[in-house]
Amino acid sequence: MFGRLGRLGRTSLAGVCALSVSLASLPDQTDATVAARPLRRAVGQSSRFVALAPARVLDTRNGTGGTAGPLAPGSAITVQVGGVGGVPGSGVTAVAFNLTVTDTAAAGYVTAWPAGDAQPTASNINATAAGQTVPNLVIVTMPPSGVVSLFTQAGGHLIADVAGYWVAASAATSGRLVTLAPTRVLDTRDGTGAPGPLGPDQTIEVQLAGRGGVPTRGAAAVVLNVTATETAAAGYVTVWPTGRTRPQASVLNAPDTGSTVPNLVIVPIGRHGTVSFYSQAGTHLVADVAGYFTNGFGANTTTGLFVPVTPQRVLDSRNGQPVGRFWPSQRRDIPVAGIGDVPGPGVGAAILNITGTEAAGAGYVTAYPAATVLPNASNLNLDGPGATRANLALVPLGIQGRVSLFSQSGTQLIADVSGYFVGATVAPSPGVPLVAPPPPAPPVIPPPLLASRSTCTNYGGFGFDTRIDVNPGLATLLAPIDWRAVDLATVQYLAATFMWNSGPLAAYVGSRTDFNDWMASQYSEHSPASRSALLFSAWLATAYHETIHVLQAGCLVSSASTGYLAPRLGPSQSVILGDVRARINLYAPPGTASSYCRGGALAAADLYLDPVNGLADQGLESQLWEINAYVLELEFEVGLSAAIGEYLPGDPLNLSIISAKLHQLARYLEASRSTWTAMRSRGVAVTVADQWNLAVRWWRPRNPVANSRPCWDLAFGPDSMVIAEFTGGLAGTVAPPRP
Repeated sequence: MFGRLGRLGRTSLAGVCALSVSLASLPDQTDATVAARPLRRAVGQSSRFVALAPARVLDTRNGTGGTAGPLAPGSAITVQVGGVGGVPGSGVTAVAFNLTVTDTAAAGYVTAWPAGDAQPTASNINATAAGQTVPNLVIVTMPPSGVVSLFTQAGGHLIADVAGYWVAASAATSGRLVTLAPTRVLDTRDGTGAPGPLGPDQTIEVQLAGRGGVPTRGAAAVVLNVTATETAAAGYVTVWPTGRTRPQASVLNAPDTGSTVPNLVIVPIGRHGTVSFYSQAGTHLVADVAGYFTNGFGANTTTGLFVPVTPQRVLDSRNGQPVGRFWPSQRRDIPVAGIGDVPGPGVGAAILNITGTEAAGAGYVTAYPAATVLPNASNLNLDGPGATRANLALVPLGIQGRVSLFSQSGTQLIADVSGYFVGATVAPSPGVPLVAPPPPAPPVIPPPLLASRSTCTNYGGFGFDTRIDVNPGLATLLAPIDWRAVDLATVQYLAATFMWNSGPLAAYVGSRTDFNDWMASQYSEHSPASRSALLFSAWLATAYHETIHVLQAGCLVSSASTGYLAPRLGPSQSVILGDVRARINLYAPPGTASSYCRGGALAAADLYLDPVNGLADQGLESQLWEINAYVLELEFEVGLSAAIGEYLPGDPLNLSIISAKLHQLARYLEASRSTWTAMRSRGVAVTVADQWNLAVRWWRPRNPVANSRPCWDLAFGPDSMVIAEFTGGLAGTVAPPRP
């Protein structure tokens, strides 16, 4: 991925002034101006920055900051920041510190916030496994006490090194941020700034004043995106102003040999305009300057002052707000000015907390001014299919206060605005469209989740506890399509996009040739004049169902915690054929209004239970295969229906078959009581409850015909009580429909 390390130029500048990184929803802010809402401490106050040489204020490994020993998962501590490490004891509006979690006990997040406030639904650091070391620059509004609270979901040790602070100012000559087009000032791989790589325990000095847009005088501190790559071993990197003693602080931590780790650094400029870099274990270093803070030689003005605001979500592609999932090589524009506490005019740049999740593959994300040229820089780097990663971004605003986001490989994106800088927007670049162009229509994109099946509860590294989650924003992909002219490659590309956005199981199904073949066969069976978004969605549901059957034939799975059983348990299905037909006649007698459910139920009985022409030579696993395929297809159909705003044509028939199959399962369990102990020992009770609960959730509300009382009686009526008994209460209940 680092063959194009130049794309990483802005990755960490994001953190200059962000307050938090969050995957959780934040409260809506409907007020469009800062002045219109009451201020809470420093929120809404323009402020100037004072840079500090890194100073450690917390290290739970040795008791620095008052807390000694690793934190337990789910615990919180407080740390005194005001009056420590060069931060004044009063008059501070916000503080910047490099926060690191190390020796994590498990996957989880870390959150920092002003002591005395409620803990926010936000995170600053996200660890993905036990034993990790993850740093991030954190900006926290300073309370009068000067105390900051830290919560760790994952457990482990916490370390904090202050990098600077803000004080209120209506105008200033110093402490104003000047953003720059990202410029590489150090790359030891090619000799830029210094030869390399650095050896273990080696320090280099890099000239910054007079390079990359940083003035020879007038800059107090620089904002650098520092990346360690091709590391020789696990170790840390420290950056500090030349001429001062190397601090007991790190800016990034490499986990092992060959790592690539970026992070944001705010560092004062030292002797002769240089900054020092130290590597503990040896590594190549890359640094891109993205801005600087002014000193007293600048003009006395408001431009570049920072205004923290209450965090406000401006993008969540998972729910289609304001756009859906990002496709490979796609630019999308999102408004920032005028959202929440960010005013419409007078905003030159914003702080966005950007998180990528459910990545289609390895790749980068770039945030930049709308309607300008895509820069040779990135704000976020995702390391593979399904990855989740967060970074902070300082982004100048473009036309109409908008920001462009570009995804190289495709991903879901979440962005929260945490503050802004006073200034003017960036003018459009000649030749760049003023609005984001439509997504490209490349040939079939290789699906991202191609890992082979490893266990019967795991496909391609993903379990089944999260199945279908269709993004409603995908409807925007269908809207402009002329289905009469669409070709097979586009159909398959669209199908892959939908599957990638529908949960891990659907993503794996969509990566298989079985699924692609089904889409091709259905495409060829319909004339161009008959093709539509609704028909395309029906193709998806059918291809999904049939591919599920293929998977079940090789590994009989439905539950996140247990698998299906290949050996037959219980008697052959044919023993319940007569019983099932009699019960159908009881619940849906001939000559009544129940003919719809009656006919479907009898047909299902003949197909699955008849000893001659059906599948009666199989046992319980046959029932579970079929229910699983139909219930998962129903869940998929409901999600797709919501996404495109129409019911799918196959919906009523599928519901009728599910009703019949659940009834067959109940009668089969009744006839197989002597084998219940063996079934439960193999995990069948969990599997049956899993199927039942999905059917309860998705079957009943969807269709008036299949929701009639006879259909309900077949699926969930008195006969189904045996399912609750067999599962020991794991299966839920459903009330009968209203008369």
